[in-house]
Amino acid sequence: MSSSLPPPDDPRYRPPEPPWREFARAPLVPVALAATLGLIVDRYAGASSFAALSVGFAALVAWLVGRSRPSAPMWLAIAAAGLAAAHHHNHLHSFEPNDIGYMAPDVPTLVRIRGTLDEEPMRYRPPKPNPLVTEPKGETTATVLAVSAVETRDGWAPVSGRARLTVEGQLDGLHHGDVLEVSGRLSKPSSAANPGERDFRAHLLDQRITATVRVEMSAGVTRLEEGWRGTLFGWLGVVRGWGTRSLQESLPPDESGLAAALLLGDTAALDRDGWDAYVRTGVVHVLAISGQHLVVLAAFVWLILLIFDVRRRHGAWLVIAVMIGYTLLTGARPSAVRATVMVCCVCLAIVLRRPVMAANIFALSWLVVLILNPSDPFTAGCQLSFLSVFFLVWGAGRWLAPRPLTPVEQLIEESRTTTVKLLRGLWRIVWVAFAISAILGSANAPLILAWQNLVSPVGILLGPPLVLLTSIALVAGFLLLLVSPLTGWLGWPFAKLTEGSLAGCELLVHAVEQIPGSWIYSPAPAMWWLVGFYLIVAGSVLLGPPWSRRCLLALAVWVFAGLAISGQPRTSDECRFTFLSIGHGCCVQKETVLSNTTSSVECWKWSSFNETASVLIPSVLDP
Repeated sequence: MSSSLPPPDDPRYRPPEPPWREFARAPLVPVALAATLGLIVDRYAGASSFAALSVGFAALVAWLVGRSRPSAPMWLAIAAAGLAAAHHHNHLHSFEPNDIGYMAPDVPTLVRIRGTLDEEPMRYRPPKPNPLVTEPKGETTATVLAVSAVETRDGWAPVSGRARLTVEGQLDGLHHGDVLEVSGRLSKPSSAANPGERDFRAHLLDQRITATVRVEMSAGVTRLEEGWRGTLFGWLGVVRGWGTRSLQESLPPDESGLAAALLLGDTAALDRDGWDAYVRTGVVHVLAISGQHLVVLAAFVWLILLIFDVRRRHGAWLVIAVMIGYTLLTGARPSAVRATVMVCCVCLAIVLRRPVMAANIFALSWLVVLILNPSDPFTAGCQLSFLSVFFLVWGAGRWLAPRPLTPVEQLIEESRTTTVKLLRGLWRIVWVAFAISAILGSANAPLILAWQNLVSPVGILLGPPLVLLTSIALVAGFLLLLVSPLTGWLGWPFAKLTEGSLAGCELLVHAVEQIPGSWIYSPAPAMWWLVGFYLIVAGSVLLGPPWSRRCLLALAVWVFAGLAISGQPRTSDECRFTFLSIGHGCCVQKETVLSNTTSSVECWKWSSFNETASVLIPSVLDP
């Protein structure tokens, strides 16, 4: 009688290699870690650009001279850290003496400037009527102006730098590369006036924007020269505008804005209330251009190539071109850049017939994002994108992978009917989808809480059906845009499929949003707790048994300890008054610490109730 146990030397039944070994073999991982350390040092401690650059180049020379020595990895890490710190410092602090930010006053002042559009204008829909808003805002348009001259008493004086241009109205027919003359109010960007408030000045500085110009009417903007035809991003802006108009003509108003955000990255096409619903339910990632969109598009293109029997090596080049073009079309966000780099590396491996090391291309994508904009690693979208891929590839992918069947189990599986096999396969797909959603939701929850003061448990249940619906809408929407220039009736089925999928998304999100407890505002965790949480989680993912199980036990203790510390009641009998700055207005919060309740709150602002709420809510959660 033959034994059903596998032979001891069968490689299928050997314990899997712990992921840390793959990261240890990847040559770009220590470079990426060292570069990240250099960014953090310059971001929070400050570093001299000359000193960081000198250390970086000196270490790079030492590495080139002694590449065969044992100390070579150390010199390469020091070089990466120094060059990254210098790159980040120059990005934030290196400006020309005549930069527009140096002459921008704190109080808005009338000015006339000239410059070139450095970004495609984005039109923001007016907010929905609110009975608490006496003067509702209209439609606005925002873009970035690369300033070249400013009018003075002695004539036009040359200046440099970038300014955020906001126009109360529409800027029809203007694109990236056009030369403009603008009459508006110039000022420095507003900084954070309260603890926990968004620092708009720091946000713009990360994009090398040092001033703001606000124009009350679009008549204050005059085009001096049409320059978009000579720039790549000008043509991409025209294509994106054509795509938005095609979706508006083919879909109802609610679905057209959702489709423009989903397919073209035009988040301004969706009104603020609709966007906030996806944020509160924890599924905004299905709308923001991310790795999901790139993977769906790459899989769709690859399927078409297989249908037409295109050779793999030729098809890989086409997939690379589509990925890069779509990333540029949608604004080259960090998550999209990360996905594009990883997909392109896989395609190049197919062309060159080389093996792929996932940890290496993961580190390469991080370095590419860092080089393009060293401030992106400090944004929520970039952090969540890389964190999700890390847990998806080395966590969920390893934990949920089916184990090899024994000979007896293979015999049982072959004896099942086709219907049973299909049902079991469908059940596994559904189970794995929700398991992945639970893993990613749990792993991302502390970071989302730190950024948004928001916990969305319902996102775990809502994620899989929305990923399915948005994937269908993506494919149908792409086909709709491809056939819309040919004839209207050919795109009708794709338009209906896109409309139905997006309508299903809207129905699910707004229905689930009303469930009590589906989303909760909560104070942000302490930084020391957040760092400890992700260090323990990284250990549970990278280490093999039994250390991975010990890390999970330590993680449970860490979470309960954090909850116990944050949940301790206050015993002081003091009464606190918190005064908040909300612009044109005032907010007073009276808090009785003994009962841990807020007894009265007064707040008002001339411009917007939403802005008042955005300042007040973080202060109430974490005064």
